[in-house]
Amino acid sequence: MMKIWRLIRLCELFHVSLDYLLRNYDPANLTGVPSYFVKLFHDADDVEFEILSDHMMSAGREIDRKKGMESKYEQK
Repeated sequence: MMKIWRLIRLCELFHVSLDYLLRNYDPANLTGVPSYFVKLFHDADDVEFEILSDHMMSAGREIDRKKGMESKYEQK
């Protein structure tokens, strides 16, 4: 496990947040996400968070599936 001071130094070197370094998460990228949506996830308890996460993953799979179908038909 890397010591915290090394992680902080890496953040300084690469000009990224600790969240980004550890979890590939950057709050600056949330500008396109409606604030009520971020608040929904932030305020959720553990059960609600899992439900929201499952729904997001399901929606992402459905979007990917539809995009795949569209590109399949566009190729013909």
